[in-house]
Amino acid sequence: EPDRQSGRSDGARRVASVACPGRCERLVMRCVSLLALAALSGPTPVREVFIFGLGYTGARIAAAVRRAHPQVPVTGTTRAARSPVAGADIAVFDGGTLSDDALQALQRASHVVSTIPPGPDLSDPVLPLLRSAGPSEAHAWFGYVSTTSVYGDHGGAWVTEESEARAPAGSAGAARLLIEQEWREAARQQGCVAHVFRAAGIYGPGRSLVPLVQQLGPVAAVASCGGDAPVSRVHVDDLAGAIAACMRLGQASVCEVWNVADHWPAPRAEVARYTALALFRGAPRSLPAGRAPRPGLQRASRRGKERKRVCGDRLRERAGYAFRYPSYHSGVDAIVAAGGDARAP
Repeated sequence: EPDRQSGRSDGARRVASVACPGRCERLVMRCVSLLALAALSGPTPVREVFIFGLGYTGARIAAAVRRAHPQVPVTGTTRAARSPVAGADIAVFDGGTLSDDALQALQRASHVVSTIPPGPDLSDPVLPLLRSAGPSEAHAWFGYVSTTSVYGDHGGAWVTEESEARAPAGSAGAARLLIEQEWREAARQQGCVAHVFRAAGIYGPGRSLVPLVQQLGPVAAVASCGGDAPVSRVHVDDLAGAIAACMRLGQASVCEVWNVADHWPAPRAEVARYTALALFRGAPRSLPAGRAPRPGLQRASRRGKERKRVCGDRLRERAGYAFRYPSYHSGVDAIVAAGGDARAP
């Protein structure tokens, strides 16, 4: 006689198959998909990194990569010859060609990142070079730094990676959206993955409201910022840190688009006011990390002036990235505590 526990299990399976004939099939297919994903999504080895655009953001990315992978070679492009930046070798790239040595470094790179914005004709200056260089077996991961301007106007609502891209035709945001698609297609043809990082307004040392407040004084600086529409932003070190963290994600990563924004959208005038407090009254304690008020909780007078708030939960929840500066409060505090607005990475 069969074991009664086994009999109950068999009976339960029979009941389930009769009651929900499609549910079991969907569950099986889901399990098969997850097993296949798990088999493919092991960590991607970071062997060599090539960064197009070793400027404000690119230099921070190079520094973040070197901290995470001290032995990994990093090459980055600049418009003119200069000394190494953040431990990266320099290759001159003015939108045309690369030297033979730089092309070899590009072909060796397992991870390729571009921070270069569209050119005057709103096309991407990097992709033609990448295509002309031909495929490389070394390439495993492409990263493109885009912007949240692709979302356009959402009337103050929160936007996620699934939100509609409403950038007007012919705008820089629409051009960015097209370039994102081209990078994904280039990765598909190469047989690697593409990660698109839609960055909110980038701030940090050398790119903050500290000089404005120092030059104009608190009252005039706050008044000059005007408007009370919340603006989403991200500290440059968090943008760089998020990109470096995503480099380690598996080949079959489900998410290929990431919003990179802190937890606290706020009007520019509010940030100027806090900057003034930090400068002239000593840096106050940072407010607790957490989400800013949802649009429905804002004062009625703000409605109609808000454009969008960028939600970066996917990056935190699925990529496991913990922001160093989860709000402008902690970011401004760090800038002021470091002595002002120096730009060194």
